[in-house]
Amino acid sequence: MNLLLRMFVTLLRSCFRKRCRVDSSSAMDFVIWPWEAEWKVISHASLLTILDVARQDHMQRAGFLRLLFRNRWFLPVASVHVSFKRPIMRFHRITVTTRIPFWNDKDILIEHEVFRNGKLMATSIVRGMVKKGRETVDPRSIVAQLGGGTVDAAAEARLKKLIEVELATSP
Repeated sequence: MNLLLRMFVTLLRSCFRKRCRVDSSSAMDFVIWPWEAEWKVISHASLLTILDVARQDHMQRAGFLRLLFRNRWFLPVASVHVSFKRPIMRFHRITVTTRIPFWNDKDILIEHEVFRNGKLMATSIVRGMVKKGRETVDPRSIVAQLGGGTVDAAAEARLKKLIEVELATSP
């Protein structure tokens, strides 16, 4: 229920927020509610929910979400890597920044940073792809439809390392 409520509120709020480019950074503020914490610290699942909502906001403001619905595409998450730097406690007010620094013929790399009072609390790298049925849609054509963007070369190296870890840990 928490995810649905956050997604609905974000959908409405994003309609009134300033548009952003696909490759730019966007920020969104959250409060960690008591039911999102295990004992005192946020649960991993709750943080992933917050990151999902931040991704939705960025994609909606960049125009990406409209294209997904219009073309009946969906964006499955292939992998997520989260690194906690400091504990995030209940009632903390956090800011999540989202950016899409890299895309190629099949993958989209989405990076999140979680801050509290200017201090880095957690980072996340998400590898996703755009699908229509079983077919993979080329993200480069989508970015071109949204007005283009520049790819961050350092992000490509992070994506390659993420894929190496995935291959090393898969059976």
